[in-house]
Amino acid sequence: MMLGVESERAELALQTPPDSSLKPAFLRERLVNPSVTGFSRLTGVSLETVSASQLQDGRRGRALTPWGMSRIVWSPSSILRWELDEKAISASWISPSEQGLPVDDAGAQDCVERLLKGSKDPMIPVSVSVCGTPFQHRVWRALLGIPRGSVTSYGRLANAVGAPGAARAVGAACAANPVALMIPCHRVVRESGDLNGYRWGVQLKGLLLAWEFGMPGFGMQSRQDPAGENLMGFAVVKTASAQ
Repeated sequence: MMLGVESERAELALQTPPDSSLKPAFLRERLVNPSVTGFSRLTGVSLETVSASQLQDGRRGRALTPWGMSRIVWSPSSILRWELDEKAISASWISPSEQGLPVDDAGAQDCVERLLKGSKDPMIPVSVSVCGTPFQHRVWRALLGIPRGSVTSYGRLANAVGAPGAARAVGAACAANPVALMIPCHRVVRESGDLNGYRWGVQLKGLLLAWEFGMPGFGMQSRQDPAGENLMGFAVVKTASAQ
């Protein structure tokens, strides 16, 4: 069941990781050196440049995730954009070329459910098509080389793309990533193990990592909505929309 997003807002009861979770020492032990690739056998994600035909066939909509309401743009062949935290998205989140795309919230929910399933199963292929500079694409391709359950640092990522010393530029490329989770910029931390920033908020970054590390109590919680439907096992809280 898809909640009536025009008249209601669906939000998740987000949990704060306990003090013992995601300590810098815990993350330091999981630092890896990524490699630049256009396809990750670790995640099943392939990265390409968006084409005009994909935009022509695209759709956009809102979809519930375990971490809140998101917005997504997709075509029959690829994911074009996935913004996780709706409340953190600016009014200009969608590009001019995407403005005229049909709105399909039900299709968006189906798409997100497939993505979440695929994020845990590398045998399920996912195609991502994005616009960006050559440097941004190199960084995003390197992010695909970070396996689930591991992290890398901004410095290591800079080395992987052939730009040692360009940690700040790498961080900016991560912040420009338009496809959450599938291009896993949330897996980049400081060499010290500190989480640092995240496009959709550092709290959400910690929640995503805790979910990927399999920490108990994060992600898919079982609770029914007032209509008796279980939305992917998400714990949903419905609140009245602002008038």
